[in-house]
Amino acid sequence: EPEHAFPVQYSYAALDFPAGISVATLFDAGGRVLAESLFFNPPRQKEEVIISIEEYRDNAMRVVLQHDFLHEPAPRELSVSITGTAVTGYDSHQWDMVSYMYLFSDLQALPELPERVLAGDENNHFLANLLMLTSTWERYHWTDILAEDEPEVVFERKEGFPVFGSLEPTSQSKALELSSFEITLQVKEQEFFKSSGTDSEVNFVFQGLDINGEFEAELGVMGLRGSRAQSIELFPHVFSFEDFPLNFQIQPLPQSRGSNWKRGVSPLPRPSQRKLELRDELSYSYGSPDQVIYFRENDSRYRDMREVLRGRVSGVTVDGNNITFRGPSSILLSNNPYILIDGQEYSSGQFLALSPFNISHIEIFKGTSASIFGVRGSTGAIVGHSRRSAVPRQIILQYILSGYYLPRDFKLADVLDAFTRHTTVDYEQTLNWQPSLRFDENGLYQIVLPVNDNHAEIRVSVEGVSTEGKVISNSARLIRE
Repeated sequence: EPEHAFPVQYSYAALDFPAGISVATLFDAGGRVLAESLFFNPPRQKEEVIISIEEYRDNAMRVVLQHDFLHEPAPRELSVSITGTAVTGYDSHQWDMVSYMYLFSDLQALPELPERVLAGDENNHFLANLLMLTSTWERYHWTDILAEDEPEVVFERKEGFPVFGSLEPTSQSKALELSSFEITLQVKEQEFFKSSGTDSEVNFVFQGLDINGEFEAELGVMGLRGSRAQSIELFPHVFSFEDFPLNFQIQPLPQSRGSNWKRGVSPLPRPSQRKLELRDELSYSYGSPDQVIYFRENDSRYRDMREVLRGRVSGVTVDGNNITFRGPSSILLSNNPYILIDGQEYSSGQFLALSPFNISHIEIFKGTSASIFGVRGSTGAIVGHSRRSAVPRQIILQYILSGYYLPRDFKLADVLDAFTRHTTVDYEQTLNWQPSLRFDENGLYQIVLPVNDNHAEIRVSVEGVSTEGKVISNSARLIRE
């Protein structure tokens, strides 16, 4: 380096850069980052939608929106919200589309007064520079760019919304590694029917639902290869507002203990309303067996059921084709247990000759547990399920789910009586909201709405995105006498 190095200065024209946050990076000859700085170029918003507010008869207001179709392309999606407050100068619209798209989406720490940063005048230029110097850039890292590791697209367009969940297999299914299920979702009113399997972690997902408001859905659960589910949970790991209501008054817990502190027992967490226990009706359709023996697929440990009874069932004697459970016996009648395979009665000889390859599991009933079979179960019972019948019948669950939000109907009584239900003077009441504006052939959109005498200030906000991807945001206020 030279003995007397002079700082290198570089200037740029603000118009050469897009609106929002940009980053300037200084590299050395080896491609290492030496310094990095952020700078903010305020958006130059143009009033593409002209807002007019006027008093209209008694306790009524007329809002007219006008868009110049001749000189500007038609907006792709625009929404309008009209609010009223009992005090003037109250502003809760700091977190709008412009502040997020141009400022918040690239910063880890959010400024308290974003409108001052977005103003772009000389008085607030110093504030914007301080914010850039103390903020962290989080969109990408140069090491990833140099390694040709492209950043992930954050705002990927979604076609519809998903319905997802997870299953909890029974302990026996886990031990035998039988955790494969087929899930079906049916929405009758929309003629929507899809089928999906579970992944290695027993999760499932259905994509592409495009339904407005609440709808009824039927979810079918069927175990494959003898798999059995203990419970099902829709939307796991999603925060439930029923368990912990969020509001703006929540404060962090103090770190120091007060004088009235004492140790207590924490209550157990409540089970999620989205989790349902599933009953396995097929395995214990004849009551509660004394023992259940499951077999893996292609189980080569046993050649026939004779070896299974001798090695796995306690209190049983196998002599030739005779099977005897320890307990009451008969001199004149057969002591063989009552045997059913897939609901069909088998002799002891037929049962002992069966291969475990074809059997999913068997249930052993002795003594009082076999009384469900009546006189035929007096010497015990064996109930077997082949692999073909071991697949449980599909369990159908009915849910009421929420689709895309439907804008509520703003009625006259709701508008006029709202301030009687809210005592705070800074309460901001939504008078009207239209999520999708449709201008007429002259580029006009008109709204007539009632107002309350307590509405000291009316605010109209229009936000959206043009067909060219440009953010549109405009607002107007009316101070009432």
